[in-house]
Amino acid sequence: MRPEASAVPASPLTVWVGSMRYVFPPGRDVVVGYGAGADIPLEQLGGPPPQAPRPEVLLRFLGTHWVAIDKSRSGIFSNGFRVPAVDIHDGQAITLGDPQHGPRLVFQIAPPVAPPGGPSGPHQGPAHPPPAPTQRDTGPMRIPTHSHEVEQPPQPAPPPVRPFAPPVPPVGPAAAPARKPNGPS
Repeated sequence: MRPEASAVPASPLTVWVGSMRYVFPPGRDVVVGYGAGADIPLEQLGGPPPQAPRPEVLLRFLGTHWVAIDKSRSGIFSNGFRVPAVDIHDGQAITLGDPQHGPRLVFQIAPPVAPPGGPSGPHQGPAHPPPAPTQRDTGPMRIPTHSHEVEQPPQPAPPPVRPFAPPVPPVGPAAAPARKPNGPS
């Protein structure tokens, strides 16, 4: 039994496949695959469809969040790793079949902005997808080494500098230099 109600209003799921956008309200499973029963058909992406049409991925709302469930033989990949299911979050991407070259689905959870009076419900059509998350190696974090790059806590003010006065020569008997006798010793 799946929970369908939640205290939080459910957001529709927007799925980008290339330049195609699909929007689905919560309430029923969404089928991604080949054949007439697919809500998101993969035939349009090229590549040979399987001999027997079947779902590749099932997108399901679990009452509080969406998940992608692998139903394929070749797998779904998230961040390059094969996974049986993925909790979908805004900006999440998965790749089907081949992690490098397979079809890529990018998910958007926030409700899409629709023009006033526009159609509601599932929509399919070309549009501009949100920027896909990038996967790249990152280098080590740069730590600033110059004091002007790091905010320093306030320091107490140095004591005031006294004005410079030239030295005064000593006065009195101690001031006379001692003389050496000039004779043989």
